[in-house]
Amino acid sequence: MTREQVIALSADNKHQLKLSKKDLSGLDLSSIDFTGTELFSANLDGCNLDGAKMNRATLDRAQLRKASLVKADLSSVSLYAVVLDYSDLTEANLTGNRIIGLLNMSILPAPN
Repeated sequence: MTREQVIALSADNKHQLKLSKKDLSGLDLSSIDFTGTELFSANLDGCNLDGAKMNRATLDRAQLRKASLVKADLSSVSLYAVVLDYSDLTEANLTGNRIIGLLNMSILPAPN
């Protein structure tokens, strides 16, 4: 799947996007509105999600290794058993989250 395909799906299915179990690894998904999107077990390894609006999304069991989520809106997101190995969450909004069983959580240090 490409960035363009994700944007087209987002436009067609505003706030009801279902991307569960999709392989989106390595894509530049920065600044896309994923509000309420289902991303259960999605592969988001290496994705650029900087500035993405992901509030009320479901990221349960998602893979986010080495993903960049700088200034992403992750408010009220379900994060059950998500893998965030070496992800950058600098200035991400994590308010109102339900975080259960993070796997292999190693966060990159803030840039100098």
